[in-house]
This record gives sequence, C-alpha cells and structure tokens, in this order.
Amino acid sequence: MIIYQNLILPVYILPSAESLGIWGRATQFFNVAWLFFDIGTSAAFVKFLSEYRVHDPRRGIQYGQLFIWWQALSGVIQVALVVALSSTVVPRSAYALYSWSIIIHTFIQIPGFLEVMRYALTGFQRFDYAQILDLGLGLVFPMLTQPVIVTIGYAWGRAHPVFGAAMVGLLGLGVAAYAAEVLVFVVGVWLYRRLGLGLRVLFLAHFDWEVIKNGFRFGVFEMLGSMAWGLGQAAEIWITQARLINYAEIWGNWGLAHNFIFSFNVLATLYSNLMPSISEAISHDRRVLSQYYSAQAYKCVSASSSISGNLSARLCWPARSTMLSCAG
Repeated sequence: MIIYQNLILPVYILPSAESLGIWGRATQFFNVAWLFFDIGTSAAFVKFLSEYRVHDPRRGIQYGQLFIWWQALSGVIQVALVVALSSTVVPRSAYALYSWSIIIHTFIQIPGFLEVMRYALTGFQRFDYAQILDLGLGLVFPMLTQPVIVTIGYAWGRAHPVFGAAMVGLLGLGVAAYAAEVLVFVVGVWLYRRLGLGLRVLFLAHFDWEVIKNGFRFGVFEMLGSMAWGLGQAAEIWITQARLINYAEIWGNWGLAHNFIFSFNVLATLYSNLMPSISEAISHDRRVLSQYYSAQAYKCVSASSSISGNLSARLCWPARSTMLSCAG
C-alpha cells in the first residue's frame, strides 16, 4: 500500500497533489457527518449480534435489520441535504473547489448499508472472514478500482480541457471508492453464504420497538464518543483551510508523507474482534474472560505505542490468537 500510494498513484495514475489533497480533505471533513447520521447502529448490530448469536440468533439478526433500514432511509436524507448544500451554498464559499468531489463522495450513502456483511461476520465472530473484508476495503479493492476508473477519468479530462484532467481524476477517486464498497458487499455476500447463513432475512423488517430502543440507546453513546474524533478531524480541515495558502496541494503532499506510517494501521485490525468478544463474554457471565480480553488489549496498546511496529505486531498477534481461541 505504501508503494502504491506514494509511487504509483501520484506518479502514474493521478499526478496531481492538489486533487489528492482535495479528496483527502473531503473524506476527512465529512467523517463527522457520517458518524452522526449512523447514530451507532453499525456498532449496535455487532454488539447485540455477538450477545445473542448463541442463545437467540433471531434477536441478534433484528439489529442487523434495523441497521439496514436505518441506513437506507437516512442515507436518502443525507444525500439530499448534502447535495443541496454542495450545489447552492458551497460554490459561494471558500470551499467551492470541493463541490463536485463532495457530491460524488456523498452518493456512497446510497444505499448506505454496503458494509453490512462486514458487520454481520464480525458479530458472528467469524473474524477471519471479517478481516478479509477489512483488508479488502482498506487495502486491496482501492488498488483494483482506482487504476481503472481514475485512469479513464484522467485521460478523458485531458481530452476535454474545459473539465481538466485533475478534476475528472478527482471525481474518479469518488467513483472508485464507491466501487470498492460494492466489492466489499459482493465478496461479503459470498462469504456469508459460504457459512450457510441465510441472506434474505437480513433485509426484512422483523424488528420491534424494543430493538429500536436498545439499538439507538447503545448506539448514541458510541456515536458521541466517535464524534469527538470526527470533530477534531473536521476542525483540522477548517483551520488549515483558513490559514494555509495553496492548502489542497500541501494536504496532498502531507498525505504522501503520512502514508509511510501506514504499517501501524495494520495493528487496528487486531482490535476489531475486541468489542464483540467482550459483549458475548459479559452477556454470558464470563467476567474473568472479559477481564482477560481487556488486559490483553491494554498490553497490545502499550506495546504498539512504545516500540517499533514489527515488534509490537509480534507481541500482539499471540494475544489476539488466544482471544480468538477463548472466544470460540
């Protein structure tokens, strides 16, 4: 990924630091909006499916139904609001250059539940399959979609100077991101069915008011915690936008430098099984097991923050393997 993002994408596919900077800023700035409208329904799905998957899987699936229907309905509202603002207010502001990239990125919320298979597999504690989708979305699929879509857009833009190669290439990044989400859904459906699980029931609406109340009551606090991070990300964009000259190009170059620490992001996949494992352990009165999960997680965090990435990965991996075997 480091080689691709630093040597291939900005040199051969989209040689425009400004375009890469605009895309990075648009996606980072709108994280706070997606976190707010999600209201933690994705986390609630994973949490409650893990809790109920053994003794009442029907109940756990209902939280997945809630997630899908909420994302489908709220996604339409999100897209309508953001497109309206991006086509009326944004062009009259200092963010006018962002208008089309924001609109393209917004359509990733239709239908809005393309990552449902990733959450379902995590909730069922099939972390092997869930991590396939995690790595696909963050690593593999962008390297498949961007070279095709962005290259075509960049070439078309060069042939049509009224649009420009850099701008059409920027829009291609948005289309490629949507294509990567679709690939996550398609591969996830295949993995889900490979386990012998029924897909159709996920898209029904069997949930009741109790599921809605529990889902949002849990999710809203998860959302508020995530919003603190999202607001910080948005504030970073707002401040640099106001204080830096040629901010988009600077941000694109900063993104290239930031890519060199990508190896540390691999550690994040080691924690994706922590919340569902603890949820299942606590709900079945396995408190010592829950304490063990937490202790191992703290050890991994301490290791990853104090020593090199390679050594911390070696320290965390045995702990994670033990967690998986205990959860099983």
